[in-house]
Amino acid sequence: MTDTILLEDRFPIHPDLLYNAWLDSGEHSAFTGSEASIDPQVGGGYTAWNKYIHAVFLDLQPGERILQKWRTTDFPEHHQDSVLEIQLQEIPEGCLMRMIHTGLPSGTEEEYKKGWVEYYLKPMKQYFK
Repeated sequence: MTDTILLEDRFPIHPDLLYNAWLDSGEHSAFTGSEASIDPQVGGGYTAWNKYIHAVFLDLQPGERILQKWRTTDFPEHHQDSVLEIQLQEIPEGCLMRMIHTGLPSGTEEEYKKGWVEYYLKPMKQYFK
């Protein structure tokens, strides 16, 4: 069994700006407050939060979708990578971001949901206001 998280939030910017910021090491570091290293291409790597998060890009659709296989150093060694999908949609007030995170180790849904809210969504709201 694995856990799944679905989160949505709105930002007052165009989806292209959020997409580009997510994929830029400097800007990603700025909106989270922690250093990120990002190789923004399919097959490229991604690390964040002092290498706590490790990911590889599986699909990139500019301004619309980011798909990664994703894990943290807290995952049990034998556990497969999870999959993080970020969907971006233009709406009248800017951008609707939908995060779908599947394949998380069973029993970790609340922990990772809290992490996404505290370490990504809340700081992003401040950064993109």
